[in-house]
Amino acid sequence: MRSRYAPPKLSRKETQKIYETAADDVARSVIGSVLLVLHFRKWHKDRIEKFFRDVVSVIDMPPAFGRYATDKDVRNFIQKQYGIDFEKVHLKIEVEK
Repeated sequence: MRSRYAPPKLSRKETQKIYETAADDVARSVIGSVLLVLHFRKWHKDRIEKFFRDVVSVIDMPPAFGRYATDKDVRNFIQKQYGIDFEKVHLKIEVEK
């Protein structure tokens, strides 16, 4: 049975804003998780704050050779350098009511 509810049509700008908000939320959650791991490993406040600043610097890095490094570029580099398998990462998503 078809729903009588039709979702509102969003402009390209509104859709872009939704994607940006979702991406920011995911990035903040992942960075928060990493910082929590560093806390559990007994890193001190100043070291955690510097690590956070370094992560933000990488995210805000200007383009090199005429383009930005993509998340895929970064994952490929880390995988080749350290053998990290990013396919082991699966986010759990809960929809709030």
